Amino acid sequence: MTFKDQNVVITGGSSGIGLETARQLGRQGARLHLLARDPERLETAGRSLRRELGPGSQVSVHAVDVADQPAVSAALQAIGGSGGLAALVCSAGIMRVGRFEEMGLDDFETALHVNYLGTLYSILAAWPYLKAGGRSRLALVSSVAGYTGIFGYTAYAPAKFALAGLAECLRMEGRPHGIRVTVVFPPDTETPLLEYERAHAPAETRAITGGASLLSAEVVARRLVAGMVRGDFEVYCNAESRLIRLFKALWPGGYYRLLDRLQGSAGGRTPGVVKP
Repeated sequence: MTFKDQNVVITGGSSGIGLETARQLGRQGARLHLLARDPERLETAGRSLRRELGPGSQVSVHAVDVADQPAVSAALQAIGGSGGLAALVCSAGIMRVGRFEEMGLDDFETALHVNYLGTLYSILAAWPYLKAGGRSRLALVSSVAGYTGIFGYTAYAPAKFALAGLAECLRMEGRPHGIRVTVVFPPDTETPLLEYERAHAPAETRAITGGASLLSAEVVARRLVAGMVRGDFEVYCNAESRLIRLFKALWPGGYYRLLDRLQGSAGGRTPGVVKP
């Protein structure tokens, strides 16, 4: 599939995987529509893309919090109503990390509202336009934490698990309408979310994730876009991510024993979550 001269919406498009995905799609000639909640960062991202993609590039920005359902719906209707919609990439997300008993209810609610409901709101608003296109793409950015929960991820992982479940359901419902769904499971990726995790994760979380491979947002975005073009459902960004999935599925007892050993290697306790 080609996205040239077609409307593509990317939520969380001002930084990280969202911005890199926009860059990849822009190089294919897509009409980019970036949604994010920070107007200043969003304007900076838009200017950067226009400068890089050159004359004739089409990049618009929309300062929208994906957790604000009416605002998301209005933005998607405005975009879809003027030229349809070839693809929606749901990349907006936040990180909340810390020990379960030390996190506040707002940490859990915020993670759910942004990471899951924000994605759901975007899809609900975009769905009629994706259906009308007859041949469109829907991409959801989950995480390795979308198929394995670990210490410290009690707010983050459940929302990412939910995205994977939503993607599985929509894969089947979208096929009769020509909507191909792609869900990507990035490992640790150099993004603002990872910077937050490094600053606030408990020692046990760092012990479990410390030896994991690290990818750039560009690599993740490139693999996501390639999967969208092909119409792949699941996209794994490296061999390690796929191995974790297989290890857990084929030998769960061994997998959990490994996690427990890594957690035990952390030693004592560290302070709980610090909110940004």
